[in-house]
Amino acid sequence: MGLISLLIFNSINAVNKGSPPVYEPGKKMVITAMHAGFHPSDQCSTEFSSYNFLKDTLGFNSWHRYGCWFPGDNVFGDSTAIAQGIANTLSQNNSHGLRTIFDRPIIRYLAYGQRSDYQCEQIPTGSDYYFHSFDSSVTNSNVHDMNDYSFNGGGAKVKHAGLNGSIPGSLQGYIVSHLRSNREQCNRIIDHTRDDNYNWYVRPRIRVDSAFVNDNTNLEAKICRIDILDWNGDLTESVILRAMNFRESLSSIYNANYADTFSFISWGNDTTDLILEPTQLCPDPIKNSFDWGESIEVDFRVYWYGNCDMWIDYIRLEDEPAKQLFEVSTVNRYLTNRLSSEINLALSNYNSSDPIPNNFYNEEFEFNMTPCTQKLSKIIDSVSQGRLSMMVNLNMDMYNAHIPRFWENHIFTAYDFKKYLIDSSKITTILPNPYFLEGWLQNDTFVGNNRESYNPNTLPVYSEFPGVSYDPRIGLLAYPTSPTQYDSWLQFNLDERDFAFDFLNVMKITDELSKITSVDIIDLHQSHMWNQWNHKLKEPTNEELEMTANLALSYGAKGFMYFAYNGNCTGNGYQTDYTPTGNPLMFSAGFVDKQKNVRDSNAYGQNKWSFYRRYHRILKQWEPYLMGFDSDRHSYVSRLEWVELISNTYVHDVITYKPGTEGSPCDNSNNPSGTTAECIDDRYLQIATFHDDKPNTQYCMIVNRRCSPFIDTISNDRNGGRRFVQIKLDSNSSSFAGFNNWNIYDLSNDSIVSTFNKGIISWVNLGWFLPGEGKLYKLTPVMQEGGTLVADEDCGGFEFECRGEVNNNGHDITIVPNTTIVFVNTSARIIMNGGSFKSGIYPEESLPITLKSVGTSTWKGLKLTECDEVEMHQTYFENISSYPIDSTYAAELTDCGSITVSNCTFQASSTGRTGSLLLSYSSQADPDGTFRTIST
Repeated sequence: MGLISLLIFNSINAVNKGSPPVYEPGKKMVITAMHAGFHPSDQCSTEFSSYNFLKDTLGFNSWHRYGCWFPGDNVFGDSTAIAQGIANTLSQNNSHGLRTIFDRPIIRYLAYGQRSDYQCEQIPTGSDYYFHSFDSSVTNSNVHDMNDYSFNGGGAKVKHAGLNGSIPGSLQGYIVSHLRSNREQCNRIIDHTRDDNYNWYVRPRIRVDSAFVNDNTNLEAKICRIDILDWNGDLTESVILRAMNFRESLSSIYNANYADTFSFISWGNDTTDLILEPTQLCPDPIKNSFDWGESIEVDFRVYWYGNCDMWIDYIRLEDEPAKQLFEVSTVNRYLTNRLSSEINLALSNYNSSDPIPNNFYNEEFEFNMTPCTQKLSKIIDSVSQGRLSMMVNLNMDMYNAHIPRFWENHIFTAYDFKKYLIDSSKITTILPNPYFLEGWLQNDTFVGNNRESYNPNTLPVYSEFPGVSYDPRIGLLAYPTSPTQYDSWLQFNLDERDFAFDFLNVMKITDELSKITSVDIIDLHQSHMWNQWNHKLKEPTNEELEMTANLALSYGAKGFMYFAYNGNCTGNGYQTDYTPTGNPLMFSAGFVDKQKNVRDSNAYGQNKWSFYRRYHRILKQWEPYLMGFDSDRHSYVSRLEWVELISNTYVHDVITYKPGTEGSPCDNSNNPSGTTAECIDDRYLQIATFHDDKPNTQYCMIVNRRCSPFIDTISNDRNGGRRFVQIKLDSNSSSFAGFNNWNIYDLSNDSIVSTFNKGIISWVNLGWFLPGEGKLYKLTPVMQEGGTLVADEDCGGFEFECRGEVNNNGHDITIVPNTTIVFVNTSARIIMNGGSFKSGIYPEESLPITLKSVGTSTWKGLKLTECDEVEMHQTYFENISSYPIDSTYAAELTDCGSITVSNCTFQASSTGRTGSLLLSYSSQADPDGTFRTIST
């Protein structure tokens, strides 16, 4: 036999783990609970005693606290003391590895400022901002809508009331009335956005005929009147604007520009300003302005006296905080300086090489708070030079509630939220809060029928309290039912309730909004119990917590802020005291009780903290992948969106099996032993696909949406929602182009679940899924990631990386021309035992093949043993590792049959101690029976 070189060659076992992507520093998932930094007895006392729970036990990476963080922490407090208090909080949080979410008093004060511009021109229903206009907007031969380009009109669409010169006053009358969104200043029930805290400023934007106004004989002439009606329809204020009100003084000249503030001088019994007291629009007794069945008759009517030409653009309503934010004044300068100071403090631990942003947060808000929220987001972005941003809690119902009967007339779409909220802002993160595990009585007198919730009757609490049903005294705000009935109810409750923004709609809208705006999603996750006369939520079971969190991830969530860490109950588990307290009477339950004692056992006897510890360890494994996914993601409820799933993805079929052999029309020859197949309507799965910038890599997530607890396999009820899952993948999908053999990795532990041949549509076993469990998978070629082939491989035509040892398992490997394989580490190589190896297709050698390492590193070359045939044509070998580190051969061929090597190039290593080919035969082999052609 002929030996070109002879050196020792040591093989290394394959590494069958996936390679996590590299993601942007600081771009980590937010994991925390709302109000995690609260003090148990004093709202404004400093509290740093829970770090061992937050960071070490629960695995949080962020800290949040509502309201003041320390004594004296308020909007108009001592600036020096506030800066020191913030710095102290940041120092404590930083030392424990927690980023700080800036939910600050000054943010709340300014972000909840309210401003609405009610347009006076006619706006057809469905047009932009049509709801901020009037049902009655007069147009006739003398009153019409126009674009005003004169003076400071700026081309705005306005209403022009034209004078009838021959008979002044003959055309007088109301020109606008019956405001559409007429309850934006009437919220007296949701505390943090209440409308009865500050004065309201009514600011109609008007210009009039300057010649008329500047004529001193017209000083007392009436231009228009603003009639203001409260929510009972009673006239609460009537303000006449006279010619004199458009002049700053008797000696000044009016320049015909638009004005929205006026120089009021008392004329007889006229009201002298357009300032409303906080409850002037919403006097006692209190009404629910969010209920469009409740009669609310607020209106701002404009009566034109017909004495001169008038142009009116809109009627602006704004409260004190909004006025202070937008109007240049001493107060405005104080507030913006304070805000800038806090932004700079938030930047104090910002490291450009590993940026951990302490972003600013705004709790759920109403539509007319949008201008202030957008303004704040721009200030934060500007002062921080784009390093910090605004996170907003988007309660879709609250944001949409200003539109009359919005659930019938105009449910905001993702494009509406983009247009009205995200555009013209620097908001980077939205936090949806889909709380749909409610806690109502059956046929509740407040909400009506079919709003109750259910629990599986196999939860431990129902053994502890036999026969118990709905009972708030022990924290049960749901009714027990069988696991089968419960799981069916759960799917309907989340996906098909007749709500404008049910759970599924909120997830889908948020997902779409993120895609069309590039904002991130952090799920404001329901983890709490709440019992109040007008708001009732049952505590989620551990399985529900996991399932709904996994669903949020499937729709693109990049983190979680659980609501909420605190509660006002006392005790733990079955010993909890759920006595309602406060005004109104209520109780709530979270991670800890009101004394900040650990509440690790939920109302059902499950260990809540144990679940979170486990789940956050999984999130840590998934984090590099989840944070690296781009907007090319799609999530499907299998039973509702089966056609879309099969049509739009590489998933050909997915089936679930339950234990038992009772038989099903959907059974098939692939049933795992002792199971029964479920038909499409009973496959309660969520299936999502994801994408990142890694070539030849696909990701998918499968979530078991059943949440009945798994106890054991004794009976169907005790098995609960545990299911066995199989998947078929579409061999014709372009997602699998370029390779035949693909690995499926479970990314919770980077292990190979299965290897499949894309050329055959066959079932792949994904194993048992516990109730609520989600699994994130990566699908990559064996030739790229390493592993063992299950079919012949025909790959290439492009460049790709090989990251692990590839074993052919007796199958053929063909690398087509115009291929570059980059072997990225010392374990990456191709090992053949049997089969045929072909590199290039003779004689079509115009497009070469290159086998090389990364940069100046080295790789171990090919190891081909007992191959029936080896062909290598115009193949370039580069950077083979040298003696004595590894092998010194580009290709080691042992006991191979027909060998053809032509026009190949072997680049020597820097040491010059690397061989090209090693041909060897064992004593049992017969080299004389082989065919060898070598021409390099």
